[in-house]
Amino acid sequence: MLTIRQKKIIRLLEDLGGSATIDNLMTKLYISKSTLRRDLISLEKTSVVQRFHGGVGLVESGATESPISKRRMQNLIKKSFIAHLAGKLLHDNMVIFLDSSSTVNELCPLIRHFQNITVITNGINIAEQLNFYQNITCYICPGTVKHKSLSIIGQYAIDFIGNFTADAVFLSSKAILPNGIFEGDDAQALIKRAMMRQAKKIYLLCDDTKESTSGFFKLEDYRRIDLLLTSQPLSPTLSQIISEEGCKIVYE
Repeated sequence: MLTIRQKKIIRLLEDLGGSATIDNLMTKLYISKSTLRRDLISLEKTSVVQRFHGGVGLVESGATESPISKRRMQNLIKKSFIAHLAGKLLHDNMVIFLDSSSTVNELCPLIRHFQNITVITNGINIAEQLNFYQNITCYICPGTVKHKSLSIIGQYAIDFIGNFTADAVFLSSKAILPNGIFEGDDAQALIKRAMMRQAKKIYLLCDDTKESTSGFFKLEDYRRIDLLLTSQPLSPTLSQIISEEGCKIVYE
């Protein structure tokens, strides 16, 4: 029989799309790493979850290791890795923009280790996480909640972003292609453009799978990006294009 806390873990994983990092679960459940580990071991023995390095994912019903679950967990590992690369760019007393992407969301637990950080975000998910840390001041954009999303979009949000000047913006995108950086949504892209205009440094966080996806709305050219942080080397052709536009690629 599952305990109340174990049921909370399962519900939280469902709310987070089926997988989460250990740090994220500890923060949201207010429990220690050792307590969480014991619960996850117990759940894994009953084939409810599957643990992996740095995180855990729900096992799909009717399969001990479904392809969907594998992909979800693998992507989380990549996003966590990229977030740790981005964490090296943080320091005390920064003002930063964070978009609402799931990759940037993985950066939140790392921000808590720095003092006097100010964050401006359009992500409800981002603000919810940062709310737990007293050393962080978080502003969330006003505007319209995007349908089936935890993002704030619209002109109110764009105007609000214009009130700030930030040391850096950390953002992700739908696709990284030879002809530029693309979004699958024009409303999200306009929010990200606003953040980029107000930031001194622009850091793009994209795992290597973004090279094989597509987006209909162009966000920006690579020449506007200071660093592209990714999970492994990109294809030689795309790497050359990005480098020729003056953007540095970091994957280690």
